[in-house]
Amino acid sequence: MKTRAFLLSAILLAIPPVQASDHEFAAEANALCRAIIDGRDYATFKAARDESLNLTLAQLRGDTPPPTEDAQALSQLLQAVNADLISAIERLQGLPSSPELDAFLAYGQSRIDINAARVGFLADLAGWQWPPADSLDTSQYDYIAGMADLGFTDRDCTYVFGSLGNSPELSDFISTVAAVCNVTYDRLVATNIDQWREHNLNAMAAALQDKPQDPAAIPALRNLANAWKEAAQAFRQVDSNNKEKPQLWDEAIAIMYERAAIFEERANALESRDEDAVREAFAHRIATPDFKQLGLHETSCMALVSLM
Repeated sequence: MKTRAFLLSAILLAIPPVQASDHEFAAEANALCRAIIDGRDYATFKAARDESLNLTLAQLRGDTPPPTEDAQALSQLLQAVNADLISAIERLQGLPSSPELDAFLAYGQSRIDINAARVGFLADLAGWQWPPADSLDTSQYDYIAGMADLGFTDRDCTYVFGSLGNSPELSDFISTVAAVCNVTYDRLVATNIDQWREHNLNAMAAALQDKPQDPAAIPALRNLANAWKEAAQAFRQVDSNNKEKPQLWDEAIAIMYERAAIFEERANALESRDEDAVREAFAHRIATPDFKQLGLHETSCMALVSLM
């Protein structure tokens, strides 16, 4: 009963649509955003964020203005952050122009404007004020829709105006694996992966309800098996050259190989027409790698999960 309930809940899950955007543009843009984030000074961005938050909390408590030297130090940090964000916008302006991209870059400018306003507050300690960032935000940008239109959802460009950069202890690991996630995602969205996944869900429903299977599900499942085997092999190549990998990394790669094996088993079971083998094959739970735990939460690895 638990297995059947699990299968039914899985079938009811809708397949997230591939983002409606030009794939070549999205690939170029997200690779550029990854390069921008990889080159970011994590210590500067983190200090600017933390000190700004501390002042926001102090203002809410009614504390006095910060000492002049602290205000000057934070001002310099915010100006350094803005210099980075201005450079990011200039680099992104080299992409093919569109109204959607212009709106995204205008959103980036609004982040710069917030920091600039705060630099002004830090220069006027006599008339001290430090409103929360929300009250300084003049952007009307629909972030969710904008990301989907550009092909940025859960990809590197989603984070380019908010990321602190790569944490130092995993910097090389993040930049290396993020690049593989970009390439893997771009390769998969150029295929018929949504159709393959739909065949998998339909076959699961048929197995649950003891209905006839669609023969077209067999090649679709083999395609899914090959796709995730190739992905696992690509990540394994990264693994062989990386010495700072997190402990969960081996598990993440093993999960991708396991996904490939399960899809292959399902294809073989359907081809055999053995009803017991089909039911058993579709009863296996398919796990997904936990990229967040690996420090990859600001990379296209998160978009890759949406295809799993």
